[in-house]
Amino acid sequence: MYRLFVAIDLPGSVRVQLADLGRELDAVRLVPPDQLHLTLRFIGNADDECFQRIKDSLATVTSPPFTLALAGVGCFPSPRRPRVIWAGITPDERLALLQRAVEKAVAAAGIPPEERPFSPHITLARLKEAIPAGFLAFQSRHGGFSAEPFTVEEFLLYSSTLTAGGALHRREASYRLTG
Repeated sequence: MYRLFVAIDLPGSVRVQLADLGRELDAVRLVPPDQLHLTLRFIGNADDECFQRIKDSLATVTSPPFTLALAGVGCFPSPRRPRVIWAGITPDERLALLQRAVEKAVAAAGIPPEERPFSPHITLARLKEAIPAGFLAFQSRHGGFSAEPFTVEEFLLYSSTLTAGGALHRREASYRLTG
């Protein structure tokens, strides 16, 4: 059984910036720098047959390479109850088009559509206990955060194994953007 998601990896320089940003947070579980990514679609559990359908269907996605930039910080579900702290993505229609194409490919493989709207972000940390004052101070200091733009040339299919120390991600397939 596989626990799958589709993502865009970040360049090393952006990961370093995000890791440095996250180190300022107290009482959180930071995402390891090598696992920082932009999720296009969380799929969930899939058996071998479904996994192969998903891999094949994602290979049909076409998109030209494009540039992304990170901007701002925020949290889910709300500043009064922060559970996930994230860095934002500057809105980009090309990212939205790629995400919709991925969603269609996953649906063609037999996976029910995602009901929540796409909210592009990079998860920096998770909190077991909501600490609103700590997050508000962090947001005040880093609300204007930005990272150097980078070119997206591929997206990836990952599997994720949950462990006591956090999730372990494994690259299952990569898909080049062309055109």
